[in-house]
Amino acid sequence: MALITIPQQTRSGEWQMTSASLAARYDTCQVTLNILPTDYVNPAKTLTLEVRTSADNGQTWQHAFGFTWVGGPRTGKDGTPNPAPMTGFSLAAYEGRRVGVFVGIPSPLTLGATVLLQ
Repeated sequence: MALITIPQQTRSGEWQMTSASLAARYDTCQVTLNILPTDYVNPAKTLTLEVRTSADNGQTWQHAFGFTWVGGPRTGKDGTPNPAPMTGFSLAAYEGRRVGVFVGIPSPLTLGATVLLQ
């Protein structure tokens, strides 16, 4: 198991959070973004987290999957939670490829991340 912590700082544009060839050493990866509380509850704040793969050691990237997160209250009026942006995935599908985590941040946002490899 490996735990990587990336400290919070203000970021914008595209952030290539991490990339590595990990499939042979680990089975799963979980990425959790840690957003400053005042940014977290602001519905004007958004981000897109995307996992990409590369067969040529990061020279070119192909989209694997991703999602968009929108800030807002941690619990909506109907009781539905607004969870922290996170994703988990199996690395077996990416054997022999480099895996990269990219975050698109349209307006400045203070965030960091935790990456758990098992």
